[in-house]
Amino acid sequence: MKSAPELFFSDPRLAMTGAGRLLVRVAASAGYGLTVTAAFILSFSNLPQLRAIGFLLILFLCERLFHFGASDRSLAHLAALTSRGEAFPAGRANIAAYVTPRSYRILETALGRSRLGDGSFPVNLLRMLMSRRGIQEGLRRMDVPLPDFRSKLDQFLAPTGPAPRRDELEQEASFLVVAAFNQALAAESEAVEPKDLFAAVAHAKDPSLVKLFTLFNIGDDDLENALIWSRFGGRLSAIGFPTRLSSFIGRSFKKRRRFMNRAWTARPTPFLNRFSEDLTDAARAGAVGFMVGHAREYGNLVDALAKPENPNAVLIGETGSGKETIV
Repeated sequence: MKSAPELFFSDPRLAMTGAGRLLVRVAASAGYGLTVTAAFILSFSNLPQLRAIGFLLILFLCERLFHFGASDRSLAHLAALTSRGEAFPAGRANIAAYVTPRSYRILETALGRSRLGDGSFPVNLLRMLMSRRGIQEGLRRMDVPLPDFRSKLDQFLAPTGPAPRRDELEQEASFLVVAAFNQALAAESEAVEPKDLFAAVAHAKDPSLVKLFTLFNIGDDDLENALIWSRFGGRLSAIGFPTRLSSFIGRSFKKRRRFMNRAWTARPTPFLNRFSEDLTDAARAGAVGFMVGHAREYGNLVDALAKPENPNAVLIGETGSGKETIV
């Protein structure tokens, strides 16, 4: 039986200096510019051979435009090869070809800042990912106040010591990309997208991120669950998902009230919504109050707190019975 290969992430561009990467980008842009010019000129040539070359160049440019922003290899094709036992050869396997250009640019910028000693790599990576709209929606889905989250995250970006060595940063980046690769493969994604990097950040176990996630009560699985909505939100709207939920997604929650059944509401439930009403989302949208039931207990609490002397109350009940909701 063939043993599973050891996955790692390595891209020679990340080992280059900033000037070297700039030179590569300029050369690539110039090459595409010359190709477009040659395709336009040759396609109007009087010689059939040159005209055919021009048409081939046009087809090449169309193919590159069609796959713009995509990874060099597809995870869907990898899944098919895996089922036949032909995915990776034995030994070590580089997964850089499955990372999209958007993800690569985020990794490149985060690594560059970490090399300058401007915070740890996972913190820089999370700060870069925070600019993505889908990730912001995922955090809102978890009732995380974005301004407070960014402010606290920026505090961890302050330099705390000497810059880490290059090999340490590369190992840290490889670990996170492999975790994101496994996340994308399990989610049946086409490639490693920024959302997969975001879900993988929880596996970094960086001390600063552990403090941040503990402060905002974010668990290891919450990042992955929240991003399920951003992955399928557009598709569900196209097939008639309730409009009140669509309006909820665009809302900006400036004041965090409480966690409301995060484990269920972090996941889209289109089939269940056909036969029921989600009271949690109705409460988010302001259609109903946060408290459903417990009217007698709420009245008793108000009476106790309205006393002129010793306005104190103690709520006693089992876990999940609604004590925090009443407060």
